[in-house]
Amino acid sequence: MSNPESDSGETYPSLGELRLRRAPPVARTDCPMARASDLIGDRWIMLILREALYGVGCFADMQADLEISRSILTERLARLVDEGLLEKVTYQDPGTRPRQAYVLTSFGRKLIVPFLAIADWGQAITGEPSPLEMYDTATGSPLRLALVNEAGDEVEAANLGIRVGDHYKRG
Repeated sequence: MSNPESDSGETYPSLGELRLRRAPPVARTDCPMARASDLIGDRWIMLILREALYGVGCFADMQADLEISRSILTERLARLVDEGLLEKVTYQDPGTRPRQAYVLTSFGRKLIVPFLAIADWGQAITGEPSPLEMYDTATGSPLRLALVNEAGDEVEAANLGIRVGDHYKRG
């Protein structure tokens, strides 16, 4: 299959045939990858979100596991709450005062697939068996990440093409 063309007639190669360009076809300020990086690209934010994805929400537990200073953790948690990725919930262990925990919002839970893709990539680096096993809770069947077309067929990453939508005009 040939590469799709934009309105200008420019083609964008598949990952299997990348070529050098002078500039990306989408301005950084308009790019969804760049916007996501602005939000979650900080090392501490990535690790805090990892904690939340694993269900760790107590400040003290996060601080101990991450070996992070209170001030950095406080600042990053506030940012994640402001951005709508985490929300504060009140909990109380028996015999203790009420405390605040941080849990993923529905918006934050949308990060599970990209984080699992990053984990899969990280696993390929180590070559060791993964400590994580994804499975379908309804059937118990193992799951894996894949690119899938509209017909439900798996597509190899080498056949992944990226094109600029007709609605986008670089300014």
